[in-house]
Amino acid sequence: MSVSTGEKIETLNVCFGTYPHTKALKEGKIKSDRVALQFTEINPVNRAFMPMAREQKFDISEMAIVTYLQAKAYDKPLVLNAVLTISDRCSDGSQIDTAGPAVVALLRREWPDVEIATAPHVHVRDP
Repeated sequence: MSVSTGEKIETLNVCFGTYPHTKALKEGKIKSDRVALQFTEINPVNRAFMPMAREQKFDISEMAIVTYLQAKAYDKPLVLNAVLTISDRCSDGSQIDTAGPAVVALLRREWPDVEIATAPHVHVRDP
């Protein structure tokens, strides 16, 4: 993380995949006056999980929840901002993504003192 002295703009080193919902951010179409993002591209993105878990190589990183749980078991100083999705394919080939209540229940059981916000949603993707 670095800070620009003139304008006090913080630059964060981030690593996450390019998806329809991250493309505008990565292309610079969405910007902030206070935070600049420096993107590190690692393909496939799961190869970024280990350096993030072991040495906190990025300020913000996509990470599988199991990798996060393993890192926490070794007292790594990570903070979880969970965006959890469980997917299922329908018979017509479309894919339904929905927040998984079982996963939220697991997180609440593991961290009872942490507030876990949920926003019910269903997003249907065409095949």
